[in-house]
Amino acid sequence: MPQPTIRLASQHDLDQLLKLELSAFAADRFTDDQIEYLLTRARSSVLLVEQSGRLLGAAYLLWRRGSKAGRLYSIAISPEAQGRGMGALLLKECERETAVRGREHLLLEVR
Repeated sequence: MPQPTIRLASQHDLDQLLKLELSAFAADRFTDDQIEYLLTRARSSVLLVEQSGRLLGAAYLLWRRGSKAGRLYSIAISPEAQGRGMGALLLKECERETAVRGREHLLLEVR
């Protein structure tokens, strides 16, 4: 099986991201309008983990101007990929992206 890859999401990923939200969360999930906003207008990055062309997870990072921290707003892993290390892989990439942007630490949004 090929190694998973991580990339930045684009607006073209909107439908797949919405399907991921619906499968990963029973409640308190993003709507298509919220995902589109995060992809196109917010000060954010959306990282995807894929394997063999299938979306396995996503992480939403927010970047407040003037802040020394990045914020991990949400992380979602598809049910079939849970327990396979995809969340840990995404989290490492979130930490790397935070450092690349010159931020000192990454905060986790908890509900």
